[in-house]
Amino acid sequence: MKVSIYELERKKDVESIIKVLKSSKNTAVRARALESLGNIGDKDAIRTLIDTITSETDDNLKIAAAEAIAWADETVLKTFVEKISGQKIKGAKWVLAGHFIKLLNKPEVSFRTNAAIALGRLGEKKAVKALCGALKDSSPKVRRAAAIALGMIEDPSAIDPLVETLHDSNPSVRLAVLESLNDLGISNKHVEEISKCLKNSDPRIRELAVLLLGKGGESSVEPLLSVINDNVREVRVASIHSLIELLSKIPQSRSEDVRKEISEKIRDIQNIADIVIEILEKSENTSTRRNVVWVLGQLADIRGIRVLIKILEEGTPEERRLASTSLMKIPQSAKELASRIKHPDEEVRRLICWILGEIGDPSVKHAIEDVMEDPSDKVRSMAFQAMFKLKKVEKINKGITS
Repeated sequence: MKVSIYELERKKDVESIIKVLKSSKNTAVRARALESLGNIGDKDAIRTLIDTITSETDDNLKIAAAEAIAWADETVLKTFVEKISGQKIKGAKWVLAGHFIKLLNKPEVSFRTNAAIALGRLGEKKAVKALCGALKDSSPKVRRAAAIALGMIEDPSAIDPLVETLHDSNPSVRLAVLESLNDLGISNKHVEEISKCLKNSDPRIRELAVLLLGKGGESSVEPLLSVINDNVREVRVASIHSLIELLSKIPQSRSEDVRKEISEKIRDIQNIADIVIEILEKSENTSTRRNVVWVLGQLADIRGIRVLIKILEEGTPEERRLASTSLMKIPQSAKELASRIKHPDEEVRRLICWILGEIGDPSVKHAIEDVMEDPSDKVRSMAFQAMFKLKKVEKINKGITS
């Protein structure tokens, strides 16, 4: 039975992987073998990778070997430099980084690609300037590697050069740039350039651009709203998520106006409640969860009732307060809330009374009556207030029908 390269890698069978590398006529299989050798990283594996880089005629395999070494650990990177330079590398990590910076000027694409990724792995900020220069390399493979590396180093000085590279003609380079910028963040001055990516035919580029805009400020709101109806679900989900993230970053003086603009635009979007609920169920971020609860109230969609009641029962005090306000805006929640009015948690019972009073549905009056004798003063007080409001609604309704 034929054994897969994955199994050979798991067993660290370098000899067999090398045999596959030498015997196979399939470039993809050979590239996978090189990747496995890089993952194993012993002396024989590294020697084979270096031999491939220096003697292989297929450029794709040379690059695959270079990337396999570049993604390896610092010890392997050091061995690689020593092998090709013929000298021992001594000193701190920045000394090793210096050798890879020199490799960025090599004529071979495989060396330059390897050097860029290796510099990202080493995380040396002294390499940022050289990597920003590599964003203009003649090879898209090197430009892509440089963009990835700058994301790994996470130095803010790389943001402007990366944004400029969004104009690159190669889609894989643009994707790498957006992925790295998502690690670095942006400011309002970059929003206009990033917004241009929202018209790209590649949905992954649009999705990454949308996620990146969520790291901006108020100027990101309009472009994000423009793709809220995108024909690709992942882009729509990302746009809603980014808008929710932005709500936490808007200054208090502008918060109300921005929230109003967002709520007016999202109410009529089909199936948006499902997306919002999905974000809520996956998020552990406190501010995100609070904003999602607010959005559900703005949507007033019955699909939000289940999750809002769950938050009312299990959430933090702030989440419960927001869930109460949102449930109050969904009149159809009254009957479900009434069925839970004897909840063991005193605060939940009090909040349910408040919500029912605000909704003003006389058909749940019997539920309020059930807690008029509640052992909690707070619950009884809120029950009396709710009952007063319900009776007031009843009188109004009788006046209208008489």
